[in-house]
Amino acid sequence: SEMALEILRSLFAVDVRRASKYLPSNDTMTKIGVILCDLLKLPNVDDRVHQCKLAVVALLLNAPEEYSGYLLANGGIIPLIDIMKYQASAIIARKRSRPDDAASIVPIMLVLGKLAQANETV
Repeated sequence: SEMALEILRSLFAVDVRRASKYLPSNDTMTKIGVILCDLLKLPNVDDRVHQCKLAVVALLLNAPEEYSGYLLANGGIIPLIDIMKYQASAIIARKRSRPDDAASIVPIMLVLGKLAQANETV
């Protein structure tokens, strides 16, 4: 899972076609978007999959606004809500809170808020 995440980060950071000096090409962004949505829909069989999904959430913090429509049309919103529910449940289930509990749920809340702002249907 770590290797897959590093490949995604690399694709996002460096586009071999160099569409512009600072942004990947539309083709690369589309491919990354499809992969990210597919990763969100993976079943939660173990913690590695969940960690992979959290890395997708981190990448979605920088996704273009138009991506919310793609996620909505392709079933990517419900998995994001499931991630938020899972994280909230894990925090609530603990007997003692940890200092990083609040910080751990912030990225998913930011992503969902960003997607909701970009698309009224979300």
